[in-house]
Amino acid sequence: MWLDKPPQDDNPALTPLLRPKSGQQIVVELTGDPLRVFVHYAAGRSWPCTGFSCTLCKRQIAKRFYAYYPCRGNRGGLGIVELTALAEAQLTKQMEPFSDFPCGTIKVSRPAGKKNMPCKVEWFPPDKYKQTAGSSHENNKQTGCRTPTEEELKESLMRIWNLPSMNGETEEREYLSKLNEIIRLKTSRRET
Repeated sequence: MWLDKPPQDDNPALTPLLRPKSGQQIVVELTGDPLRVFVHYAAGRSWPCTGFSCTLCKRQIAKRFYAYYPCRGNRGGLGIVELTALAEAQLTKQMEPFSDFPCGTIKVSRPAGKKNMPCKVEWFPPDKYKQTAGSSHENNKQTGCRTPTEEELKESLMRIWNLPSMNGETEEREYLSKLNEIIRLKTSRRET
């Protein structure tokens, strides 16, 4: 009944999405592989592109690429940092030739001014990377901290987008069909 310390809040379903606002920066430690997705902006918000027979693609609503990296913040909590295509290109160029093993600390900043100014990304390699002069791929993987799985990342993003999660109850094709219908209904109501 009594606890020695507060419970660790590592519930991936409650993982916050981190993106810098104008004039701000975010510093996080990467903990795993990113989830990459195309996103449409319609009816005042973001919607994931469902690929095959996407309702928003059929309506020719532009889509953008985003990469969502699992991370750990400076207070130790789990998070997901959102990078645009340009920001991820900066990151992978800095991490070369080890971009297949996301690790280290990144600082993502957005200059003051307009809220849609491009982000700048700086990568700081982990100590193990510095000690081995980048010679060992395996030594560069993050260890010692929990990272959300790909499924947990997807669940978190669906919660953030306020869409139903798959929960393994239906086949992916059936789920995407239902998701398409939900997106069609929610975006058509707001445009009329």
